[in-house]
Amino acid sequence: MNTPLVSAVVAVHNGERYIRAAVESLLADHLRDIEVVVVEDGSTDGTRDILSCIDDDRLTVVDNGGNLGVATSFNRAMERARGRYVAFLGADDISMPERLTAQSEFLENNPGIGVLGAWMRTFGSRRRLMRYPEHDADIRIGNLFICSLGHPAVVLRKDAFAGKGLFFNGTLRAGVDYDLWSRAEAAGIRFHNLQRPLVRYRTHAGQITSRRRDEQLATDRMVKRFLLERLGLTPSDDELDLHCGMMLRKTVISDVATADAYVAWTGRILDANRKSGVYDQAKLENYLRQWLTEACAAFVSRSGQALMAPGLWSRG
Repeated sequence: MNTPLVSAVVAVHNGERYIRAAVESLLADHLRDIEVVVVEDGSTDGTRDILSCIDDDRLTVVDNGGNLGVATSFNRAMERARGRYVAFLGADDISMPERLTAQSEFLENNPGIGVLGAWMRTFGSRRRLMRYPEHDADIRIGNLFICSLGHPAVVLRKDAFAGKGLFFNGTLRAGVDYDLWSRAEAAGIRFHNLQRPLVRYRTHAGQITSRRRDEQLATDRMVKRFLLERLGLTPSDDELDLHCGMMLRKTVISDVATADAYVAWTGRILDANRKSGVYDQAKLENYLRQWLTEACAAFVSRSGQALMAPGLWSRG
């Protein structure tokens, strides 16, 4: 059996409505040198029957024999994957036909990149273009505040992750990608995002349950604490609350006191980075300056209240 260039992996649990479209979108890619590995994670609907009806010898279905969770499912898929590159896709999303061709060509021509993402275009209940920063330095800075890679559009270099012992954290049920990217960053893996949409990301009612949302927020706090500690900061719970609030750029500032608190906190981030050198200092300052400007402007627009421009950080 020939070794494929790309192994596309999908984890599915009770995905009978959309799984066929997701798998067939991968099999229809212009790149023919692929395999598709689907991990069936204990579905109780018709998912297994639908998968059994897809007649393509490039498709392999791995049965978990129970609901083991998305992280364990992806780990099993990566273990089974034979390709040089591993591409992810959500069980309810659509991979565009040029996607794997474009991403594999980029990785072949850029051997220093270990994780390659792309933009995504949503469809279903909401329609928007999900943009992500292009270059490694900007992605890593972005990850300090919000996950800056769209997991369903990611392709990774398998040997780079296996060589560093990087796998999904099987104890997590949500946010597993953000956790993996943070550890990959710490291990020296480099990132890139192609600046065009290559995945159609489906949005629909009931996509995120309240329980999963709580799990997502817990993972988000864990990852951000890890990244801040890498920077040399040990945030209190209140400071971590403040930091996590930075995802909500347009609504997080509610009064002058909150604006002042964010000026102080972002100043501490910059001071810590001057000492640790984890991120490009000029790029980090530009990111934080833009964030403060937009957050304060949103408050003024929303409330109609005047707000003095936040002072610049002191320079060390």
